[in-house]
Amino acid sequence: MGRKGIALVLIALLAGSLACDSLPFLTPQPTASPTPTSTDTSTPTSAPTDTPTTYPTRTASPTRIPGIEEPLEIEDATLEIANVILRDEFRCKTDSEPVGNPDAEQFLIVLLNVVKGPKLTPYQVTKWVRDNGIDRLGIRSSADDFIEPYGNCPIQNGDNLVLTEIHLAYVVGRNAGGFFLVIPDGREIPLESLVP
Repeated sequence: MGRKGIALVLIALLAGSLACDSLPFLTPQPTASPTPTSTDTSTPTSAPTDTPTTYPTRTASPTRIPGIEEPLEIEDATLEIANVILRDEFRCKTDSEPVGNPDAEQFLIVLLNVVKGPKLTPYQVTKWVRDNGIDRLGIRSSADDFIEPYGNCPIQNGDNLVLTEIHLAYVVGRNAGGFFLVIPDGREIPLESLVP
């Protein structure tokens, strides 16, 4: 091999060596790698406020109407007003009495329930009504200061004679209004919510 051949071999070896040494300096090709998914782990933070907690306040309830919204105590009797009706006649069992002047007057009848009524004979009923002052329950209206009862009608359970109701009748003017039931101790119970 001549000098020329040796020189060519050396050049070839040198070029190969340079090529091998330059490989680390080549730009690397991008490789596919899994991309991390973004997870929102940020939680909104709220600064604690110094506002005081408000609690519901108890408001005073209006006074309950005795006899209508709660039982009415009269002596040993406990009564509740069941209804108030206006009629031209007052009926008690089989009896019926018409009002004296139907053009100007009518009966105002207060129906009282007897709470836990006693077991009484007819004579005892009359005495019980009188002893408890039920026959002295009056009516006050816009036209009159005090109206005495025209009459009363006690109703008993026919099987056991327990007193269940007492109907009180009053003669009132047809133009009268603003009715109050007047208790012997001076209390007055408004009846307007029950008057038809």
